Amino acid sequence: MKDLVSDIVELETISETTGDRGYIQILKRKHISLANLLDDKVQGALVGSRFLNTNEMDAPTRFFFGLERKNGQRRVIHSLLSDTGQEITEPSQIRRRVFISPSTRAGPWWRAEAKTRSEEV
Repeated sequence: MKDLVSDIVELETISETTGDRGYIQILKRKHISLANLLDDKVQGALVGSRFLNTNEMDAPTRFFFGLERKNGQRRVIHSLLSDTGQEITEPSQIRRRVFISPSTRAGPWWRAEAKTRSEEV
């Protein structure tokens, strides 16, 4: 491309100094080929910038997914209702109640929930 530009400059100076009209057609062809080269180069740069933008667009998404994950890990149960309907707010009692023992799983409510889950699948 540098050679093409230097050829155009040389032809322009020769045609100006000599006044010969024969160089005009050659100059036009060289200008057209230079314009085509520049157009291809610009299109390549646009495609490259689109790829960069796509990669940069994913970065904020990853950032926000990371925040969601962190918020999900920090969730805490603040209160829980016992079997008798009493509200439990003490963290140690909540931890004890959250664990479902195998004997409790055998209850009718557990079977009904398991049945509805298998029907959804």
